[in-house]
Order: sequence, then structure tokens, then C-alpha cells
Amino acid sequence: MNRIILAGGSGYLGMVLAEYYKNKVNEIIILTRGKNDWKDNIRWVHWMVSIYQVGANGLKART
Repeated sequence: MNRIILAGGSGYLGMVLAEYYKNKVNEIIILTRGKNDWKDNIRWVHWMVSIYQVGANGLKART
């Protein structure tokens, strides 16, 4: 399954990229501060970037 994840993809550039790739991949996941939604092969997933921390071992929840 081909899949693209766009962080902050609900802005202008993200929507242009989603439109370009929507017929080229099976699923596009857009990480957004908005609500969860699904349309065709595009899924918007709510995320709170402030609760995650990026380190040498990847992405993990802050404690």
C-alpha cells in the first residue's frame, strides 16, 4: 500500500500536495490540529504536536 503522510497538510501547500498525489497513492494522511475526517483516499488525523518530543530514538510522548 502506497501511503503519504503530510504534517501540517491542511494549509495551502499541503492541500496542493494532497491534490497532486491523491490519484497516485492509495492513502494520504494529513496531520492536522483540526478534527478527524475522511474523504475518498484522504484522511485527516488530529494531532497535538506539543505533547510529542523528537529525539535520537524518534518521536515519543513527553512525560
